[in-house]
Amino acid sequence: MLKLKWINVISKGQVTVALSLEALPLQYRRFSEALISLADLVFQERLFPSSHPSCARALSKAFLYIDTMLEERESVAIKLIHGSFYHLNFELKLDEYNNKGLVFLYNILSAASIEELQFDKGLTKDELESFAVFMASPVAGSKDGYGSLQQIRHIRIRGGKGKDKEMDRARKRSQDTDDENRFAREERVGKIEDDDKQVTRGKTVGGDPIGCEISNVLQNLDKLKKSKGKINARRIMRVIDRERQNTSVILLLNSLRNYDEYTFIHSVNVAVISASLARALDFDPEDVDKILIAGLLHDIGKLYVPKTILHKNGKLNPMEWYKMRKHPVYGANILRDEGLEKLLVRVAFEHHMKFDKSGYPSAREDYTATKESDVVRIADTYDAITTKRPYRKQLSPYAAIRFMMNFSGTEFNPEYFDTFVRMMGNIPPGTIVKLNTGETAVVVDINSSDESSLPKVRLIRDRFGETMNDEVVINLNDESSNHASRRIVSVIDDTTIDIEIGMYVD
Repeated sequence: MLKLKWINVISKGQVTVALSLEALPLQYRRFSEALISLADLVFQERLFPSSHPSCARALSKAFLYIDTMLEERESVAIKLIHGSFYHLNFELKLDEYNNKGLVFLYNILSAASIEELQFDKGLTKDELESFAVFMASPVAGSKDGYGSLQQIRHIRIRGGKGKDKEMDRARKRSQDTDDENRFAREERVGKIEDDDKQVTRGKTVGGDPIGCEISNVLQNLDKLKKSKGKINARRIMRVIDRERQNTSVILLLNSLRNYDEYTFIHSVNVAVISASLARALDFDPEDVDKILIAGLLHDIGKLYVPKTILHKNGKLNPMEWYKMRKHPVYGANILRDEGLEKLLVRVAFEHHMKFDKSGYPSAREDYTATKESDVVRIADTYDAITTKRPYRKQLSPYAAIRFMMNFSGTEFNPEYFDTFVRMMGNIPPGTIVKLNTGETAVVVDINSSDESSLPKVRLIRDRFGETMNDEVVINLNDESSNHASRRIVSVIDDTTIDIEIGMYVD
């Protein structure tokens, strides 16, 4: 059985000749081209509204290839069996063809218990798009979701779990005429375009869906001293307001938010921390803004990583870890394909490359990561290890700084990391401390210009362990106040302690 990529042919002289895809049978080439273009279409539909140019290009390409196959036959059937796609007597084996789009399509169809796709003569571009939109949507695979395929008359699906009967019932329920179908589609596309305009037009970020989401994350930011947090929160909102003209940035952020909430929140945190560090390093304001965007998009490649891997409650196995390590490459490809500037592409590609050139992806000896990637790497690590995840215990801000110190000069640029430590303070904001009075407090602000100075703390529990509802903030440097006798006696590193730090650090 023929496989995609390469085959070997032995000539009379026993010379092995490698034949490319162009040398394979015509039917096989058409099958592979149609399947690859269909996979790309489904993925683009998951990333963007149907009105986006990337979706339009992918739709035209997929329809052209499938329609060409239908010129010679009444229907084209594609089956899924044990990690391969089959058409007639041809096999396209996933593990022999490195195409992330095909893997993505196979996983979606498998999750929906679809074992065979059949495209019939008469297929329209509208039907193909409706199918791709459905397969890229959250309802794909659910029993109720199959009613959405009522108007797709020239695409049939077959599979387990009663899907065939459900599709038949859905088709029988469909009483729409062709004109009604066209109206329904125009109404759907119009809604998408209206939603797109809401994202890319308007005078205030607060009215934009993605702007509101980012604003909500920023309100709970508890990993920076509040003055720095507020400054860069305002900066990030200004940047988002400006970037509404760049629909790709907004739509990618929207896709990330819809796909994985943790990664979205993490990206916003990384953006703000990165901007704070860039300002502390005296980067130009324009460069600080670029780092903000780079921080927001640094993990965009995780759109290609299955959620089962992102949220696995345990150690990743070798294959899962391999897929996770590919997200910098995926991210760089996504940003490059969208035509975004080279710096954003490089930060997505480099943010797991360590200062000593280890890490991933593997770097050449003469390869040098950008300074922006060095900044984002520090922020990325700090936010990751101070955030609670199902598969590992989080570190307190104090413990995280001490932990990261072990990797200054290897994983992190030592100059940048030293600045980061001064910026965060010896006892960073968000750290829970015990006072000599027996009270419990949380650090809410520090004086990063003076390493010997003490932080400001807010009392959260009295000496009896009872929660304090009144806001009592104490500047431990102020010897003239009524609180002059208070001092820190220990740092509480127990991250399981039941305290919502975001309630106190603003």
